[in-house]
Amino acid sequence: MTIESVYRRVGKAPLDDVRHTHIDQYEIIQTWTDGGSVLIGDRLFPMTGGGVYLINAINIHMTNPGDPARYERSVVKFSSGWMRNLLGYIGAEPMLSFIFDSGAGAYFAL
Repeated sequence: MTIESVYRRVGKAPLDDVRHTHIDQYEIIQTWTDGGSVLIGDRLFPMTGGGVYLINAINIHMTNPGDPARYERSVVKFSSGWMRNLLGYIGAEPMLSFIFDSGAGAYFAL
């Protein structure tokens, strides 16, 4: 079970403009800059300052910032096992499928 995170990292990310997946992980990205797009499955979302993207990372996804040098984001990646254990502890495991498995991903503008 794993979890990794970065907070307000600025600059080009290694996987910008690269369609990729992660085995057995979920990913939450919050962007702090405008311009560009986020691909999740076959859905293309605008990259907006404060936007939050919920990704079931077994689906193809990619960030494409308008200005990679100024791209600012926070990212949390965690294994599905870690999250299932956490939600199971509080009796809320069905939330995992509702949040991450209903379609390729979701976008929320703040």
